Amino acid sequence: MYQAVYFHKATRSAEVMLRLLFKRYKELLDAEETPDKKDRIVEGTPSALIKAFSGNLTLEDYLLLDDHSIAEFLKRCEVCADSLLKRLAKGLLHRLLYKCVDATGIDADKVVEFSKKAEDIVKKYINENYGLASDTPADTPYKVYDPSEDNPATQIFVEDSTGQIKTLDQRSDQVNALRKKITQLRYYFPEEARAEILELTESWKGENQT
Repeated sequence: MYQAVYFHKATRSAEVMLRLLFKRYKELLDAEETPDKKDRIVEGTPSALIKAFSGNLTLEDYLLLDDHSIAEFLKRCEVCADSLLKRLAKGLLHRLLYKCVDATGIDADKVVEFSKKAEDIVKKYINENYGLASDTPADTPYKVYDPSEDNPATQIFVEDSTGQIKTLDQRSDQVNALRKKITQLRYYFPEEARAEILELTESWKGENQT
């Protein structure tokens, strides 16, 4: 259930785009020296958000950063002067999310080669630093109890027919299999590049299978 929800490509796409938007906003903030100019990057930005990206965030400021303030910030970005902020905010607000291809399990050298070719495609449509983004969600479905860890997982003990008490993963092959860490690798990119990226993906997969 966790993977179905939190690893879903649409959920991850929104997270990727939000990270890119914050990255761009910080880049613009760092380029300005005076508070007045920082305020004008996105008119109406909460002061707490500006402080969060400048390293001067107090506890009171932090408590002001909630879903509502971020949603309002995105609305402000949608009508700001910067084209990248505007594009990313519009995509998040109106569900115009980046598309993705799955590179899980592919040889590392092939992945590097693919990402370079994909970058050449997406930079025709958007700044290359914001057009192609990798994402590697990971999860271990069943975490075994380890008392040496700072936050040991809660263990489940089972008594068998002979009266012996063992951990659940020792009694169940299925649960033991869930101890394996699951990691995915996806690349996200704008809708405009979808046809070319998919064409590249097909040729890339064909090469990978030979």
